[in-house]
Amino acid sequence: MDAVILISSILVNENESEDVLKKKVDQILSSTGSIPLGIYECPMPYKRLLSVEMMKWLADTGRFLCHKDTCCNSASIKTKIDAVRGSRLKIYDAHTPNAYTSMQDGAAGLTPISANFFQSFMCIFLNCSS
Repeated sequence: MDAVILISSILVNENESEDVLKKKVDQILSSTGSIPLGIYECPMPYKRLLSVEMMKWLADTGRFLCHKDTCCNSASIKTKIDAVRGSRLKIYDAHTPNAYTSMQDGAAGLTPISANFFQSFMCIFLNCSS
């Protein structure tokens, strides 16, 4: 395992601020030693997009390796990429139509929803749960 992936929409309720999210993440950082982390803007149970400021803060912790971005806006993703450039935090675009542009802007790759299905299928096929 390379990292534990946190789900932004599970860490805090929809009506809670990004400051509350930052406190929750800080608690996780404090209680997990040096375990590498990632974060995914999973649209379920609601879509919790992360701000550029939050991305910079995550990068500055030194613990985050990856971020799956679901904003579907290549200009926003470029801003996030620029904010974390030079850190360990790599951004992966989840929106296939943005892939080429995002990767030209410095995204580490594409990770569309179909990747979730193929990974689940492979785990079932290879019996990863045992």
